[in-house]
Amino acid sequence: MGTQNHSPTDPFEIARTVAEAVRALPEVAALGSGRYAEAATYGPDGRVRGVVVRAEPPGWLVEVHLVARYSAHLDLEGTAARVRAQVSEALARRGVATRVDVFIDDITV
Repeated sequence: MGTQNHSPTDPFEIARTVAEAVRALPEVAALGSGRYAEAATYGPDGRVRGVVVRAEPPGWLVEVHLVARYSAHLDLEGTAARVRAQVSEALARRGVATRVDVFIDDITV
């Protein structure tokens, strides 16, 4: 196998960090798969479903696709804002500059 890149600016490692941060939020039931095409980032260890990472100078564009957990007080805009903040904070700790777009692919009970 080839040498694996585990730098803070490796798209696969960024996607793994994003997935971990998003899964920690109680209003997120799961990462989504995308609506028309698979939303994923691929790397040497497989793929991170629900997270797309693309270079967008001077940093990165991160798309998060998720399934929200239904509740009587579900606020989709608030959920998207919390996901965006959680991801931005997690990546800032790694020194990664990003723009974060959030897509709510579905809602589950």
